[in-house]
Amino acid sequence: MNDSRSTQPAIHLRQFRSGCCWSYVLWDRAPGACIVVDPCVELMSDYRAFIAERGLKVVMAVDTQLHPDRLSATHLFHAEYGAPIAMSEATSSQRVHHKLKDGEEIELGSSKLQALGTPGIAPDGISIASSSWVLTGHLLPVGGRASVYSGTDFPELVRSWNEVLVKLPDATLIFPGRDSGDLLFSTVGTEKAKNRYLRLRSPEELRSLIFDQPEIPRLGSAADQEACLAFNREVAPQVIPLLDPATDASAPNTNSIPSISVAKLVKKLGKASTEALIDIREPDDFATGWISSSLNIPLSELPFRYQELKRFNRVYVASLSGSRGDWRGPATVRTLAYLGLPDVIAVEGGVRGWIQFGYPLEGAKSR
Repeated sequence: MNDSRSTQPAIHLRQFRSGCCWSYVLWDRAPGACIVVDPCVELMSDYRAFIAERGLKVVMAVDTQLHPDRLSATHLFHAEYGAPIAMSEATSSQRVHHKLKDGEEIELGSSKLQALGTPGIAPDGISIASSSWVLTGHLLPVGGRASVYSGTDFPELVRSWNEVLVKLPDATLIFPGRDSGDLLFSTVGTEKAKNRYLRLRSPEELRSLIFDQPEIPRLGSAADQEACLAFNREVAPQVIPLLDPATDASAPNTNSIPSISVAKLVKKLGKASTEALIDIREPDDFATGWISSSLNIPLSELPFRYQELKRFNRVYVASLSGSRGDWRGPATVRTLAYLGLPDVIAVEGGVRGWIQFGYPLEGAKSR
């Protein structure tokens, strides 16, 4: 079992995914205080389980804008946990208790975050930043795939990119609020080098680039967008609108990634010091049994530890079930490759595939 760890940040972060929408739980481990960012109604059971498991106290629920692509659950966090709801001072939402100003500090236990005014996609757009990462909401199409919104203010969007985002240190981790490219996270430096949007200097260039794209990820019909906006404006909505399943334009893509079969992987394990096998399951799951020679880098820690992998020429990625209905493995492969790792390969079937082929797990208790 290999579980070497680098220094972890003071504020911990867990990503949650619903279709292409990301939401986050941020917590300060010592006092156990947490903030939920951009929560979705359909994931409430997941948030409740995670918060209970960690023994966290919800001290705030934040939306980074009035969302047209998800049904916000901030009102449920207020009703169930007593958490105040915070949004930009420019928002039209009626459920807000605290309106955040540009540059305002947000206390989280013994740590501090900062609200950054980043309008453009929406007039009330904000980002939430720490000293080492930023939650950008819908501000930036990480990987260069934009989503089209009605009412986008192109001059404000270009200004937010050029005057806020690109001025952050290159090592700053970017956690998006929406993912149309199947990427978990990026860095400011990577986006400056690879993202065509951050090379734009005028609203006219942006309009031309977006509307010249042959296929633009869209957020469903105008009626569905308006239904989401109306729901998210209400203080305590009682009726959940029925949305077209296609509203979330593209589900996580689990196809077209380099992969290796379990049979071939067995022959390679432990034979090259320039290769690594990482298991991205969380520690409790990893502790139930692991593939020989694997390094546990949980998905929740990967953004803060991926630099450890740069010393290897090849990295194999094992999730619970590989690409078989599991977005985690493929998204990890795509993200690490996008961040510059030279050869990243998914293990077909993941840990379950290893077991199904009859190979034992180290550390597994016999029943």
